[in-house]
Amino acid sequence: MEKTGYLGPKGTFTQQAAAILAPQTEFVPLRDIKEIFDTVDNGLCNIGIAPIENSTGGSVNATLDALLASSVLITELLVMPICHAIMSNSAAPQKVLAHPQALAQCREYLRENFANIPQITCSSNGEAAAIASKDSTVAAIAPIYAAKEYSLNILGKNIQDSAVNSTSFIKVEKEEKSTKNDNTTSKTQNYRTTIAFSTENRPGSLCKILGIFDHYHINMSKILSRPNPARLGEYIFFVDIENYNALDAKKSLNKIKHADNITMYKFLGEYPTKNP
Repeated sequence: MEKTGYLGPKGTFTQQAAAILAPQTEFVPLRDIKEIFDTVDNGLCNIGIAPIENSTGGSVNATLDALLASSVLITELLVMPICHAIMSNSAAPQKVLAHPQALAQCREYLRENFANIPQITCSSNGEAAAIASKDSTVAAIAPIYAAKEYSLNILGKNIQDSAVNSTSFIKVEKEEKSTKNDNTTSKTQNYRTTIAFSTENRPGSLCKILGIFDHYHINMSKILSRPNPARLGEYIFFVDIENYNALDAKKSLNKIKHADNITMYKFLGEYPTKNP
């Protein structure tokens, strides 16, 4: 049976996403996002599931960095509604524990209801629930089903600040196991392509690259940047395109890859997107 690595321990939203994206596999809880990518890279897991963006908290930088450092490709994306609950074995906990994204998504609720106790980050909401099950001074922010998993009392449901709160999870696989690469762009509807690149640090460099998308009428749905760890003062740009003409997308990516002001280019995947 194929194995799917996800951000553990049990009771995380990533496990819930894994059940949708890779239902017929054995689930392997892992310590952090880097380990998810490492286990797929080295063949210990066939599939990895990781969060990449939240509609409230923004991009998950650890996932972006892992995509750059690994040899995997994104093969599917799931946009899943996120409903947080706060749980504890105490009616008056002394601290709140959660993943940084969860704390950010519940900022207003915590300010109104737990203003005088410290907020502590951990690697996952499942870990927060596991700790709360052993320490009655801790309240955890986690999915509702984690309360049952760890025998915790729910102090509040749907505590996220935004009524429209969702997280995008990506499915990643080894590059050689993916049937897609930057030479086989073929889909146009409900498909997305993601690339990463760096340009020379001079006026107009980024504009020149983005102009290629404009020339081919490519819809660029997202652009963001991360510092390049290998070159001080240089940035890596992540770009998503979607609803494209297949041939035009292929031409634009090829021109960007070989542009004279490009210092780094990486194709990160062409993949379908869906809701649960």
